[in-house]
Amino acid sequence: MVVLNGSVALEAGCLLAFFVVSVAHGSPPAVDRASLDARGGLHFLPLDLTPYSGPVTESHENGQQKLAGAFEDGKKTGKWSFWFDNGQLKLAGLYRDGEAQGPWMEWYETGTKREEGAYLNGIKHGKWITFYESGKKQEEATYQSGVRHGSVTTWYESEQKKFEGDYQRGHPSGRWTSWYENGQRRFEGENSAKKPDGPWTSWYENGKKQEEGVYEKGKRVGRWTGYRPDGTKIEFFYESGKIVRRRDSRPAENVIENPLP
Repeated sequence: MVVLNGSVALEAGCLLAFFVVSVAHGSPPAVDRASLDARGGLHFLPLDLTPYSGPVTESHENGQQKLAGAFEDGKKTGKWSFWFDNGQLKLAGLYRDGEAQGPWMEWYETGTKREEGAYLNGIKHGKWITFYESGKKQEEATYQSGVRHGSVTTWYESEQKKFEGDYQRGHPSGRWTSWYENGQRRFEGENSAKKPDGPWTSWYENGKKQEEGVYEKGKRVGRWTGYRPDGTKIEFFYESGKIVRRRDSRPAENVIENPLP
């Protein structure tokens, strides 16, 4: 594991070798997790007053192993692995004092990686990457204290970039840009104090402008201009997010009653 700026670089081969382990010779036999009693956030053997410490296992109805892990003083600890009923590894990671800690990986039932990242005291922290079942990258996001904090990028399965923007403590921040799958921009605008704030523009999939205007603390203000697919223009004038006036380039009988979405 290599830690860089709070993110964890994960090597699939190393992680598999690290997590998929057999019980060492001389270790106590694993008990069925389903047989443990949960009391007050701890796990106990039936009729036992001392929180359980030792390995556990569990199987699917078809006999395939479902999980392997361990408890210490009644709490999950160390390496835990989970499998689909076809024998394919589903999820693998570490627990400490009952909370997910350090690197975790998840797979699709086909064996393709689904997600990878790290936990800090049971919550997402640092860089997390998700993948399509085809293996193509779907999203890369940075987390802090369990919420998005920093850059977020998403892609279409075709590998064309879909979205790029920043978050601050889980809220929109800075410039956001989105694209259609053909590479044309879909929208672009600024955010501040958790809300759209500043100029925003959207486009049709053919690259022609659809709408443009300004937000102020999350509300539309001033003139917003919309462009219909046929090129005709309509203008809306806002005050504190409400339309106070409109102007349309079409003849009166063709004017639409509602603004563009």
